[in-house]
Amino acid sequence: MLRKIFSLAMTLLWMCLIFSFSAKSAVQSGADSMFITDYIIGFFVDNPPQYLLDIIETIIRKLAHFTEYAVLGLLVCYCLRSFGATVKDLAYTILICFLYAVSDEIHQYFVPGRACRLYDMLIDTAGAAFGYFLYRIILKIRHR
Repeated sequence: MLRKIFSLAMTLLWMCLIFSFSAKSAVQSGADSMFITDYIIGFFVDNPPQYLLDIIETIIRKLAHFTEYAVLGLLVCYCLRSFGATVKDLAYTILICFLYAVSDEIHQYFVPGRACRLYDMLIDTAGAAFGYFLYRIILKIRHR
């Protein structure tokens, strides 16, 4: 019972974290990603050109989408498994995460300066699928 509560709580907390990232305005979100971009680029290059910063920032933003949904995919798999889902049932993870990505992008539509992008939904779903496949690999390794 404790495993069920823990897995559900972790999944819902992660969903709340994703929601909080999406609730940031475009200015706040851009400042966050530019801070990370400046740190990474500054580690390798002094005074980089703006076009390089823009490219790296885009890559970081898309990797953030992919990664946060990969973690969500792992957590949803763990949650479903703790509630007794079979390995075949774990495929529902991708659908659950896709639906959450759709709701997340719709939510962003109403945040100042943000937009609802199909491309981001696809990146999110790809991240969730990666998390799902990673979970399946972990299960196979554990059962050996």
